[in-house]
Amino acid sequence: SLYSCLDHDDGSEYFLDTRNVCAFAGLKNYIGQNKIWDSNLIVFPEGTASQNRSGTSCIYTSMYMAGNKDEIPCQEQPCRTREVYTNNTCLTYSTEPLEYDMFNETDLQLMGNKNTTIPYTAKNQYFLSQPYHFRGKWNLSEVQAIGIDIGSIEASLEKMNVEKLNCFARAILELDCPDDLHETHGQQDFLFA
Repeated sequence: SLYSCLDHDDGSEYFLDTRNVCAFAGLKNYIGQNKIWDSNLIVFPEGTASQNRSGTSCIYTSMYMAGNKDEIPCQEQPCRTREVYTNNTCLTYSTEPLEYDMFNETDLQLMGNKNTTIPYTAKNQYFLSQPYHFRGKWNLSEVQAIGIDIGSIEASLEKMNVEKLNCFARAILELDCPDDLHETHGQQDFLFA
């Protein structure tokens, strides 16, 4: 897609996207459900050609319009119609990592992480040029307190360099990291060192 790395659109369902390396475009869903994005690397999604704003963040979704309306809002866990965004790594220099179109703040206040207007997000790594903000309001610890991005961590974009990025991308694709990087950095935990 010209506008995103992985684009599930127009009501598509039942996708598992894992171990992808996306450069200069993010992940996009519009009017669909039951999708899982796990263990992907998204590098500078704001580099995409902008259709509107979709694809210019790590993940863009219009979850509220998705699925069986009888199950919105979801009253049980896990929500059958939810999207899942876990164990991903995103580097971004100018946008918020998560863009939720049709986000309903009232539902969030009433239901916390049972809210189906947002995907389930957890254990992600964000390398950012500015502090993490969700919807321009809440920092990472504040959203984690209400059930969003549980176990996720953020670091300054300055902690990443080309060698680390190369090694991490190769690990995602199950390729060996060059010996000189292994000697210098060791295992994958060097990312936040």
